Amino acid sequence: MLPAGDLKEFVGDFIRNALAAAELGRWEVLGQTVREWKATAAVYADSALLKELTKPVTDDHGPVPPHADIGE
Repeated sequence: MLPAGDLKEFVGDFIRNALAAAELGRWEVLGQTVREWKATAAVYADSALLKELTKPVTDDHGPVPPHADIGE
């Protein structure tokens, strides 16, 4: 179950994307919204996973490599 604030955000996203999907005739947009929010709800349902994903990141994984253009 989503917390109240996230539930409100989901409803807003769903409505915006349903309107956009209807206008474009591309319903996969709405399907993607539902899949993403289901994943968010699954994280909230698993307290250990929620704790792991919301703790501060303290590790330094080194410098970010420079961007390489595709095809080089």
